[in-house]
Amino acid sequence: MKNRFDYEGNRRASREYGHRWSAFWPAAPDYEMSVMNLTDWAPTSPDLQPELSRLRDVIEAQWSVAKQALRNGEEACIDAPAIAEALRVLSTKLTNESDVVAATLRAHALVAGYTDEALKALTGLDERIAVVAGSLSTWFGKQKSAMPTAFAAVVDDSKQRLVEEASGTLADVAQHMAKLHAHLALDNVPEFAATNVFFMAGEGNAHPKHIAYFLPEDEGVKRSSYKKSYYFGNTHDHLVAQATRPLAEQFLGIGSATAANWSRIAPLGVYAHEVGHAVRRSTTTHAELNRRDRWASVALQEAAADVFGALVLTEVWAATFRLDVGDVVAYYLGECLRYTARGLGLFPDSDGMLFQLSYLAHFGALSLRQGADGPVLDAQPSVVVAGLRSLGRVLADTLLNSAPDSAVRLFERFGPMSGSLDTLISALDEIPARTIEYEQETHASTHEGPGR
Repeated sequence: MKNRFDYEGNRRASREYGHRWSAFWPAAPDYEMSVMNLTDWAPTSPDLQPELSRLRDVIEAQWSVAKQALRNGEEACIDAPAIAEALRVLSTKLTNESDVVAATLRAHALVAGYTDEALKALTGLDERIAVVAGSLSTWFGKQKSAMPTAFAAVVDDSKQRLVEEASGTLADVAQHMAKLHAHLALDNVPEFAATNVFFMAGEGNAHPKHIAYFLPEDEGVKRSSYKKSYYFGNTHDHLVAQATRPLAEQFLGIGSATAANWSRIAPLGVYAHEVGHAVRRSTTTHAELNRRDRWASVALQEAAADVFGALVLTEVWAATFRLDVGDVVAYYLGECLRYTARGLGLFPDSDGMLFQLSYLAHFGALSLRQGADGPVLDAQPSVVVAGLRSLGRVLADTLLNSAPDSAVRLFERFGPMSGSLDTLISALDEIPARTIEYEQETHASTHEGPGR
């Protein structure tokens, strides 16, 4: 059992946990678990549930086969035709035409592979219920192989309206990035579906839970021009309530900022992160940095998406959506704490979050002090935003300017190896890792999958 904050030890073992049969990753002495009943979001269609149960059985059987292969040192292959047939039969129980077309296209792609025409069609479909099944990427630090996963999610109309309104401001976002740094521009932003997940099986039902999947990249199709992200707003809301808010209340000193508007900030925050990934320079390529230090590259790319996304939230969308900047900054810092609390050397995005906190603390945008009950990060929202602007420019001149040596030095200076926030890390180590268990109403499965 390793310490989840042992950065160097965890880095040495990164991507080598695929053979572990336990549903819990990383290994930890204990977890603080909360239950989320997915049935609360399930459509009322009486015909859908039996087919979801059959799909679950197929996926969990394939998950077991893939796990055994990894344990034997073999490639984690799946029986794609079996999953495709279960998905095809399920598609006949969907009532919305776009949902049927999408599920049918995905079933065909499982056997024949994706074409650009199919991917273009999928990004353009207005799905009400999305059903996805196949080999999907799991946590980057856990293993190299994609694993059998299936999910079904229904559109959250209120969150989707927020996202669509925000997408209408992307020209303003591009102008704002160019003002931040003369060489920054906004590339194509993927389509974004704000949904509530109501079914999960296979690797995706293990711990911790994902709040989004990014297709077709998570299906193994890299560098496609046609992309769509599926965001699970109900899962994210639950994590914010069970982890982000408690951590913010314990470790942040941020004046009068409250969590009252976080239900609106959260979906915009995830969409802003997607927008942040699209901020680039004409010189941007991560190929050399990937060869030099793939982990640092992923961590810095996630950190850049966070930073540019936070600036979009505070300096563009806060006014558009009448959000208090103090609330937005409190949400952002709370999410930094939630991700950091998952551990170091295990998730590049968690290491990227600590990198941001460390940078902000080093330059005075955050102040670490010892409070009555432990360490506290004091923050003034306007100063944090100024710190984010500073970090955004630094990332523009290192990571996005394809300067791998400078990027690695930057990560080493402010990342987990810096030790600059060890007092905070020690306090987080006293708190059990938090995770969600999905409760689902499906027919009894005969397979011992990851959620069992």
